[in-house]
Amino acid sequence: MNETLTNKTLEFAETLKKSREYVDYLNYKSFLENQPELLERVNNFRKQSFEIQAGHKYGYFNAYENLLKLNEEHEDLLNEPIVRSFLNAELEVSKIINQIHNVFAEAIDFNLDFLED
Repeated sequence: MNETLTNKTLEFAETLKKSREYVDYLNYKSFLENQPELLERVNNFRKQSFEIQAGHKYGYFNAYENLLKLNEEHEDLLNEPIVRSFLNAELEVSKIINQIHNVFAEAIDFNLDFLED
């Protein structure tokens, strides 16, 4: 990537870092980092959830059932207020990143139609 694009991208990233959603994410992440055992459990859950969702994209048709089962298995964890808050904040940041990706792809006419079902 050329230097101008790199600099503009870094400027944009700094703007994103100042957003309420990202600041919330960092705050909840910090709370979890102060509780290493809880953070380990959350990361294990996130990893399993990601693997199920990624597998769905590759043809594993029971992803919904597997996610329900995973949520049931980790119900106590997901009922922890800090965990719920962190996962919600993470989801909000993920949505923003996805929206940014879509805006860029549309703005430069980068065809992603092949990804649609």
